Amino acid sequence: MFKKTIFKWLIILSALAGVYLQMFASSVDFMGGTSMMLYFTIQSNLWMAMIAAVGLIYIYRDKEMKEGYFISKYTLTVGILITYVVFSILLTPSLPLSYLLTPSNILVHTLTPIVSILDYLLNDRRIYRKKLYLFGLITPLYYMIFAYIMYAFGIKFSGSNFPYFFLDFIDNGWLTISDGKIGVVYWYIFILGLVLLISASSIKLKKIIDKKVPIYVASTMIVLTFLMTLLQAIS
Repeated sequence: MFKKTIFKWLIILSALAGVYLQMFASSVDFMGGTSMMLYFTIQSNLWMAMIAAVGLIYIYRDKEMKEGYFISKYTLTVGILITYVVFSILLTPSLPLSYLLTPSNILVHTLTPIVSILDYLLNDRRIYRKKLYLFGLITPLYYMIFAYIMYAFGIKFSGSNFPYFFLDFIDNGWLTISDGKIGVVYWYIFILGLVLLISASSIKLKKIIDKKVPIYVASTMIVLTFLMTLLQAIS
């Protein structure tokens, strides 16, 4: 039982602690102010905390987890991995080192995703369903719609019209490729392709019967975070 519960507790603690610490960020900081709950990072952390809590209830009550639970957890795990990958690759280069080194950033963008994928690889039941990888598209597609609804109602994200630059069609246009700007349609294609890659890779890794796989995955994520932060520090 310990192995099945420890990672879920770590997910809950990391996600909630990270969100709590983020509440103290200045309104001019990334994801700061009263709009912090509108960001995909915060939402995906809270989703993981909730699905982990549901898993703990199943375990402590000695109830069988249904396939629907594992599909939901897989979907949300892909969501938190999107948070990690997009932040590491696309957002880290544009953010100040002072933010990257904060405990809140490390928790919500690195630790929660790492513990989440470890729990998935080590504890979740394999799901035998065709095109399962398509479930990974649910959270990013939801968020695209959500972000534009917020824009339509004039709700700001830390003073900006959009939470992330790749959703900003006002500044980047829809199909623009000029003056160092790339239209949001191309960003959609890139990010959704990245999501499908993450989604399919997660399923593939789950099929590999090797106790070292979770270690390799976690180590790779830690190294990537370190390298991207280091590059930002020396740039």
